[in-house]
Amino acid sequence: MLWMTFLSIYIKGKRSGWFSSFILSCKGKKSGEYLEIGKVGTGIVEKEESKEDNEKVSFKELTEKIKPLIIKEEGKIVHIKPKIIVAVTYQEIQKSPNYSSGWALRFPRVNTLRPDKPLSEIADLKEVEKDFHNQKRNWRYG
Repeated sequence: MLWMTFLSIYIKGKRSGWFSSFILSCKGKKSGEYLEIGKVGTGIVEKEESKEDNEKVSFKELTEKIKPLIIKEEGKIVHIKPKIIVAVTYQEIQKSPNYSSGWALRFPRVNTLRPDKPLSEIADLKEVEKDFHNQKRNWRYG
């Protein structure tokens, strides 16, 4: 499990009233640099009353927390201040030319919000690379 923060959001599909597809980021090498590492939309519940435990976050709740953090909107993409920390699980990490970090999380899932964690504690590139080298290898991806 890694701690990540959101950088931007896509507004589309059946959840168009909510922010629903989030770009995850990790810390870069420079101070204040955040690099994309994947997109996530799973692990977040649609209806608050369907929450199985209090740790799950709903799209509605997350949308309300994100609205004050909006920096700019470009069509269906909304850029936000990196303030919301989430615990993320994933199947594996792979190298990727598509994200600014050079890495991608395969099948990421939001486990819970971590308001108790400061932004300084999210995963950095060294931690991501270490997890990549320590994971069980999938011969097709790395």
